[in-house]
Amino acid sequence: MVHPTDERLERCTRTLSVVASVIGAAYLAWRLGCTLNPDAWGFSLALWAAEAFGWFNAVLFFFTVWKPEYPQAPSAPEDLRVDILVPTKGEPLWVLRRTLLACQRLRYPHRTLVLDDAGRPEVRELATSLGCYYLSRPTHEHGKAGNLNFGLQTSRADFVAVLDADHVPVPEFLDRVLGYFRDPRVAFVQTPQEFYNLDSYQHRLDPRTGRAWHEQALFFRVIQPGKNHWNAAFYCGSPAILRRAALDDVGGFAVETVTEDLHTSIRMHGRGWKSVYHAEPLAYGLAPSGVAPYRIQRLRWGRGAMQILRRDNPLWRPGLTPAQRLTYLASMITWFEGWQKLTLYVAPPLFFLTGKLPIRAVDWVFLAAFASYHLLGNVAFKLASRGHGLVLLTEHYNMARFATYVRATFQLFLPRASFQVTPKGTGADGAALASLVPQATVLGSNLAAFVGCSARAFEVSEFAAAYAVNALWAAWHFYLAAWAVTSGAAHRDRRGIVRLRANLPALLVWDRGSSAGLLRDVHEGGAGLEFYGDFVPEAGCPATLRLPPGWPEAELALPGRVGSVRKRNGRTEVGFKLAPADPKVLDRFMSLMLVGAQRRILERAIQPRDPIGGPPPSRRAGRREAVAEPVQVVWQGRKVWACVEDVGAGGMRLLAPGVFPEGENLIVQWQDGRPPAAAVVVWRRRVPFGDVQVCWVGVRL
Repeated sequence: MVHPTDERLERCTRTLSVVASVIGAAYLAWRLGCTLNPDAWGFSLALWAAEAFGWFNAVLFFFTVWKPEYPQAPSAPEDLRVDILVPTKGEPLWVLRRTLLACQRLRYPHRTLVLDDAGRPEVRELATSLGCYYLSRPTHEHGKAGNLNFGLQTSRADFVAVLDADHVPVPEFLDRVLGYFRDPRVAFVQTPQEFYNLDSYQHRLDPRTGRAWHEQALFFRVIQPGKNHWNAAFYCGSPAILRRAALDDVGGFAVETVTEDLHTSIRMHGRGWKSVYHAEPLAYGLAPSGVAPYRIQRLRWGRGAMQILRRDNPLWRPGLTPAQRLTYLASMITWFEGWQKLTLYVAPPLFFLTGKLPIRAVDWVFLAAFASYHLLGNVAFKLASRGHGLVLLTEHYNMARFATYVRATFQLFLPRASFQVTPKGTGADGAALASLVPQATVLGSNLAAFVGCSARAFEVSEFAAAYAVNALWAAWHFYLAAWAVTSGAAHRDRRGIVRLRANLPALLVWDRGSSAGLLRDVHEGGAGLEFYGDFVPEAGCPATLRLPPGWPEAELALPGRVGSVRKRNGRTEVGFKLAPADPKVLDRFMSLMLVGAQRRILERAIQPRDPIGGPPPSRRAGRREAVAEPVQVVWQGRKVWACVEDVGAGGMRLLAPGVFPEGENLIVQWQDGRPPAAAVVVWRRRVPFGDVQVCWVGVRL
């Protein structure tokens, strides 16, 4: 949901952005004229250039997000011809199946075209079984762009939606954005890339609140809305809808670079077409699970940006407005940030080895100016990021990706690179440890610099302050590098299939009885459940899993076998192996989990974790603690299974089937032996879940 902006906070944000930019320029001028060390010109100029690049990058960021716009589409026109293009090349079948199942549930009439660039018979069989059209081209040039252009040759639709093989759309995806095309100059509508594997390498999940931050959050939640103001929001490959006439006008998807999305956007804007970024999450994909696929993805993006700078630079591309040129430049020079960070990371070890300072002296004047400038810049960034820019985590990922960014910039001078799909599924983390060599090098060199500078700070009186400051600087880099190495090594893709979070009440039925508990997560091969008490089947026992009466698809029974039983923290954890006789039953159940259970969890996750600059509603939600616990709710003599979503001071939120009138008195019966609690309904809100009405219910205890 898009929250209304606070105008006073917006004015403060813009004012501070201007002040930080002006003071930053004055600081850099002072640094250049008064602080460079004539005995170490190269070192001094390199460090000054790194600071100047950071300032220039910040100014472009402030310009881009000057006035984020969150438009709302009019109603979708009827009878538009829409084709969904799903390009795939080697992704696991379970990944593609989830996307195609969700495409089946899209409400707006459409066709789904599976563009298989690997020519796999099993993909043909899957597409056919799910009512999709299967296409496989005889040649495979130009990677994803060539595959999409092949799909365009078959499509006769006026509009094409592009979904990567791992992007699961919600049922109203088309209905929510097709209305923008009532404006005949709109070429494409891009929607956010959000992700349902919240344990990925690029995610940081707060288990207390259920909110998650990922490394692309700032781009999709603030920068792209900011680009809306300048008609510069660009197509990101998926999930998006494009007008066929606009594609024909620019010769189809651009094939000259490996980032066909960004390049196609530049061409469309150069031809005078408009773009729209619709900030509502309408599809959920898979983020890179480990450091190796993360590096592969970012390297491809960076190489594509360099190819565009060399072949079709937006600074002199005909037809672009000055604002479009600047915002495109802001997105492309980001990749040179790797050189800036590398300069900063090697500075303490270089000083320790040479004894040469990159400034004339480390005195109180320099330290005060340095600290004031960077503090002001960080505060301005926090406000401009509208609650989505986390400075510490951003620095963590700067360390994780700096070498990849440096490597990407060499593509500015090299021939065309080949398109490499981001790995997913088993073995996707690949050579994770090999990817961490640059960070390990920074770790070791800055550890040595910290130890050496700390020792010399007590031995050399003349440079004591310089050695002390560099020891602290080296310690900071050591901390960042240690995080990058340990986090990269810890994020290994040990599971072959990504599990969907459910947090729903569930029933497990076997020959000796049944037990109600919590369905924690589920995937195509099994499920994880939690129960209170000891009444659960033993490992190896045949059983059936289902949702309680009143819930969507409650009639579905999924047979299987108990795989494991473990007692922990007063609960019994059960691993259940699914073995449905009818694959269509599993498909219906997984569809419900994808567009219902999983979606409601992700809606909480994408709220801002940081209140500074964020919308006021996020601050209230931040004081609530996320939980997942099955309960029985009794009212008017009826009883239904529900699930506690979060708790706060004197109240909680439930997810329950049916309608609870406001002011209704309820009795909440816990499963862990606590006495029943009386509650009063204070609000309710329908949750998109299935054919049965399911609501969030706020109650006061």
